[in-house]
Amino acid sequence: MRRVLATVFALGSSACGTGGNPGPSGAGGATSASGSATTGSQSTASGTTSASGTASTASGNGGCVGTVDFTVDGGATTHYASACNGVTESTTAVGYVIVGGGTLWVSACSGSAPSGADLGLVTNSTVGTDPNGSAFWTDANGVSWSGSTADPAVIDLTRVDPVGGVIEGHFTANVTQVGGSATHALEGTFHACRIMDAAPP
Repeated sequence: MRRVLATVFALGSSACGTGGNPGPSGAGGATSASGSATTGSQSTASGTTSASGTASTASGNGGCVGTVDFTVDGGATTHYASACNGVTESTTAVGYVIVGGGTLWVSACSGSAPSGADLGLVTNSTVGTDPNGSAFWTDANGVSWSGSTADPAVIDLTRVDPVGGVIEGHFTANVTQVGGSATHALEGTFHACRIMDAAPP
Protein backbone atom coordinates (compact mmCIF):
# COMPACT_ATOMS: atom_id res chain seq x y z
CA MET A 1 0.00 0.00 0.00
CA ARG A 2 2.67 2.49 1.02
CA ARG A 3 4.64 1.76 -2.17
CA VAL A 4 1.54 2.36 -4.31
CA LEU A 5 0.70 5.62 -2.58
CA ALA A 6 4.34 6.76 -2.59
CA THR A 7 4.41 6.39 -6.38
CA VAL A 8 1.31 8.49 -6.84
CA PHE A 9 2.39 11.04 -4.21
CA ALA A 10 5.71 11.37 -6.01
CA LEU A 11 3.79 12.27 -9.14
CA GLY A 12 1.86 14.94 -7.26
CA SER A 13 4.98 16.28 -5.58
CA SER A 14 6.86 16.53 -8.88
CA ALA A 15 4.16 18.87 -10.17
CA CYS A 16 4.98 21.46 -7.49
CA GLY A 17 6.92 24.62 -8.13
CA THR A 18 9.74 25.92 -5.95
CA GLY A 19 9.24 26.19 -2.21
CA GLY A 20 6.42 23.63 -2.22
CA ASN A 21 3.99 26.02 -3.90
CA PRO A 22 1.71 24.37 -6.46
CA GLY A 23 2.98 24.91 -9.99
CA PRO A 24 1.75 23.85 -13.43
CA SER A 25 0.53 20.26 -13.56
CA GLY A 26 0.52 19.62 -17.27
CA ALA A 27 -2.75 19.12 -19.11
CA GLY A 28 -5.51 21.17 -17.58
CA GLY A 29 -3.27 22.97 -15.07
CA ALA A 30 -4.56 24.19 -11.75
CA THR A 31 -8.16 25.16 -11.30
CA SER A 32 -8.87 28.17 -9.14
CA ALA A 33 -10.69 27.51 -5.90
CA SER A 34 -14.10 28.79 -5.00
CA GLY A 35 -15.06 30.33 -1.69
CA SER A 36 -12.36 31.21 0.81
CA ALA A 37 -9.93 28.43 -0.08
CA THR A 38 -6.67 29.28 -1.84
CA THR A 39 -4.39 27.44 -4.26
CA GLY A 40 -1.17 28.91 -2.87
CA SER A 41 1.03 27.31 -0.25
CA GLN A 42 -0.79 26.57 2.96
CA SER A 43 0.40 26.74 6.52
CA THR A 44 -0.84 24.17 9.00
CA ALA A 45 -4.52 24.72 9.64
CA SER A 46 -5.58 25.17 13.22
CA GLY A 47 -9.32 25.09 12.60
CA THR A 48 -11.59 22.09 13.02
CA THR A 49 -14.01 20.36 10.72
CA SER A 50 -17.62 21.25 11.43
CA ALA A 51 -20.26 18.59 12.00
CA SER A 52 -21.90 19.43 8.68
CA GLY A 53 -18.76 18.39 6.81
CA THR A 54 -18.08 21.76 5.22
CA ALA A 55 -14.54 23.03 4.86
CA SER A 56 -13.22 24.69 7.95
CA THR A 57 -10.67 27.44 7.68
CA ALA A 58 -7.76 28.48 9.77
CA SER A 59 -7.57 32.09 10.82
CA GLY A 60 -6.42 34.25 7.93
CA ASN A 61 -5.02 31.62 5.55
CA GLY A 62 -8.04 29.73 4.14
CA GLY A 63 -6.47 26.38 5.13
CA CYS A 64 -8.41 23.13 4.89
CA VAL A 65 -8.56 20.43 7.56
CA GLY A 66 -8.96 17.03 5.90
CA THR A 67 -10.08 13.88 7.74
CA VAL A 68 -11.09 10.29 7.10
CA ASP A 69 -13.23 8.55 9.73
CA PHE A 70 -14.02 4.86 9.41
CA THR A 71 -14.86 1.68 11.28
CA VAL A 72 -13.28 -1.75 10.96
CA ASP A 73 -15.79 -4.60 11.23
CA GLY A 74 -18.32 -2.24 12.80
CA GLY A 75 -16.06 -1.37 15.74
CA ALA A 76 -14.98 1.96 17.16
CA THR A 77 -14.38 4.86 14.77
CA THR A 78 -10.81 5.30 13.56
CA HIS A 79 -9.76 8.89 12.78
CA TYR A 80 -7.00 9.71 10.26
CA ALA A 81 -6.21 13.40 9.85
CA SER A 82 -2.60 13.56 8.60
CA ALA A 83 -1.13 13.73 5.13
CA CYS A 84 0.97 10.74 4.12
CA ASN A 85 4.66 10.80 3.25
CA GLY A 86 5.39 12.63 0.00
CA VAL A 87 2.49 15.10 0.21
CA THR A 88 3.79 18.66 0.39
CA GLU A 89 0.68 20.72 -0.33
CA SER A 90 -1.19 19.87 2.88
CA THR A 91 -0.61 18.41 6.34
CA THR A 92 -4.04 16.76 6.51
CA ALA A 93 -6.02 14.15 4.51
CA VAL A 94 -5.94 14.96 0.80
CA GLY A 95 -7.62 14.16 -2.49
CA TYR A 96 -6.41 14.75 -6.04
CA VAL A 97 -7.19 13.80 -9.63
CA ILE A 98 -4.87 12.06 -12.10
CA VAL A 99 -4.77 14.43 -15.09
CA GLY A 100 -6.51 13.06 -18.18
CA GLY A 101 -7.61 9.82 -16.58
CA GLY A 102 -10.68 10.83 -14.60
CA THR A 103 -9.34 8.94 -11.57
CA LEU A 104 -9.53 10.47 -8.09
CA TRP A 105 -7.40 9.45 -5.08
CA VAL A 106 -8.18 10.13 -1.42
CA SER A 107 -5.47 9.40 1.13
CA ALA A 108 -4.94 9.89 4.84
CA CYS A 109 -2.51 8.69 7.49
CA SER A 110 -2.78 8.26 11.24
CA GLY A 111 0.37 10.34 11.73
CA SER A 112 3.30 11.80 9.87
CA ALA A 113 5.80 9.10 10.87
CA PRO A 114 6.78 6.59 8.15
CA SER A 115 5.31 3.79 10.29
CA GLY A 116 1.90 5.48 10.56
CA ALA A 117 -1.20 3.62 9.41
CA ASP A 118 -2.73 4.80 6.14
CA LEU A 119 -5.83 4.50 3.99
CA GLY A 120 -6.18 5.10 0.26
CA LEU A 121 -9.30 5.18 -1.92
CA VAL A 122 -9.41 5.26 -5.72
CA THR A 123 -12.58 6.17 -7.62
CA ASN A 124 -14.01 8.12 -10.56
CA SER A 125 -13.56 11.88 -10.32
CA THR A 126 -17.22 12.83 -10.72
CA VAL A 127 -19.92 13.18 -8.08
CA GLY A 128 -21.95 10.01 -7.75
CA THR A 129 -21.64 6.38 -6.70
CA ASP A 130 -18.80 4.25 -8.06
CA PRO A 131 -19.48 0.54 -7.42
CA ASN A 132 -16.03 -0.38 -8.73
CA GLY A 133 -13.72 1.62 -6.47
CA SER A 134 -10.54 0.45 -4.78
CA ALA A 135 -9.40 0.60 -1.16
CA PHE A 136 -5.93 0.08 0.33
CA TRP A 137 -5.22 0.09 4.06
CA THR A 138 -2.16 -0.36 6.25
CA ASP A 139 -3.24 -0.98 9.84
CA ALA A 140 -1.56 0.18 13.06
CA ASN A 141 0.52 -3.01 13.12
CA GLY A 142 1.94 -2.34 9.65
CA VAL A 143 -0.15 -5.09 8.00
CA SER A 144 -1.31 -4.25 4.45
CA TRP A 145 -4.87 -4.90 3.28
CA SER A 146 -6.38 -4.49 -0.17
CA GLY A 147 -9.71 -4.78 -1.94
CA SER A 148 -10.13 -6.96 -5.01
CA THR A 149 -11.72 -6.60 -8.44
CA ALA A 150 -14.07 -9.44 -7.49
CA ASP A 151 -15.31 -7.48 -4.47
CA PRO A 152 -14.67 -3.78 -5.22
CA ALA A 153 -15.19 -0.86 -2.86
CA VAL A 154 -18.34 1.23 -3.21
CA ILE A 155 -17.39 4.90 -3.07
CA ASP A 156 -20.02 7.64 -3.08
CA LEU A 157 -18.62 11.06 -3.95
CA THR A 158 -20.94 13.79 -2.72
CA ARG A 159 -18.68 16.81 -3.32
CA VAL A 160 -15.70 17.48 -5.59
CA ASP A 161 -14.45 21.07 -5.43
CA PRO A 162 -11.74 22.60 -7.63
CA VAL A 163 -8.14 22.60 -6.37
CA GLY A 164 -8.04 24.38 -3.01
CA GLY A 165 -11.50 23.13 -2.00
CA VAL A 166 -12.63 19.80 -0.56
CA ILE A 167 -13.61 16.30 -1.67
CA GLU A 168 -16.27 14.54 0.39
CA GLY A 169 -18.06 11.22 0.39
CA HIS A 170 -18.73 7.82 1.93
CA PHE A 171 -17.19 4.40 1.30
CA THR A 172 -17.61 0.72 2.10
CA ALA A 173 -14.93 -1.84 1.30
CA ASN A 174 -14.03 -5.42 2.09
CA VAL A 175 -10.27 -5.79 2.25
CA THR A 176 -8.08 -8.89 2.39
CA GLN A 177 -4.67 -9.17 4.03
CA VAL A 178 -1.96 -8.93 1.39
CA GLY A 179 -0.34 -12.36 1.19
CA GLY A 180 -3.00 -13.85 3.47
CA SER A 181 -6.68 -14.72 3.64
CA ALA A 182 -7.97 -12.70 6.63
CA THR A 183 -10.56 -10.04 5.78
CA HIS A 184 -11.99 -6.86 7.27
CA ALA A 185 -15.01 -4.71 6.41
CA LEU A 186 -14.31 -0.97 6.30
CA GLU A 187 -16.95 1.77 6.24
CA GLY A 188 -16.51 5.49 6.64
CA THR A 189 -16.58 9.05 5.40
CA PHE A 190 -13.96 11.42 4.04
CA HIS A 191 -13.53 15.18 3.98
CA ALA A 192 -10.27 15.64 2.06
CA CYS A 193 -8.44 18.79 1.01
CA ARG A 194 -8.08 18.86 -2.77
CA ILE A 195 -4.49 19.44 -3.83
CA MET A 196 -2.90 19.89 -7.27
CA ASP A 197 -3.78 17.28 -9.89
CA ALA A 198 -1.04 14.74 -10.58
CA ALA A 199 0.39 13.81 -13.96
CA PRO A 200 -0.33 10.26 -15.13
CA PRO A 201 2.43 7.67 -14.59
